[in-house]
Amino acid sequence: MNNLFGLLNAPHIHIVINHFPVILVPAGLALMVFGLYRGSEDLKKAAAWMFVASGGFAVIAFISGNMAAPGLMALVPGVSVTDMMVHQQAARFALGGAVLLAFACLWGLFVFRGKMLPVRIAVILLLTAAWLSSVMGRTAYLGGKIRHTEIIPAEQANPSDPSPR
Repeated sequence: MNNLFGLLNAPHIHIVINHFPVILVPAGLALMVFGLYRGSEDLKKAAAWMFVASGGFAVIAFISGNMAAPGLMALVPGVSVTDMMVHQQAARFALGGAVLLAFACLWGLFVFRGKMLPVRIAVILLLTAAWLSSVMGRTAYLGGKIRHTEIIPAEQANPSDPSPR
């Protein structure tokens, strides 16, 4: 597996980066709710910028995941190809949602720069972020199943096989 500056390989980069969109979307969601509650333009626009950032991190996470997958399957015994493919399919869906939300936020920030972000636009962004939070959570869970055997239900675990799935 290729290393970045001799320090990080693709799986490591993926593991580090993939947490950002998973955390930024619900954090931005909470900030948007608070901004709507308080009537704060600054909070609403800060939430929108968090959604933009999450879209950028989602792109990097997706690319690094695609770079990491072949090496992980070749070098780590017991990695489930099925788990990897299910996670990749979910990641593709999450990426689409994150990019959609990011571009919608960029559009809103551009069109309403120097003006109030209309409540109806903020609510649409909020609802999209709520949906995306669940999509990101599921994608993260499926990614965790690839190497985190502690999240596999007991009835699916094979106690005689000590290798990770």
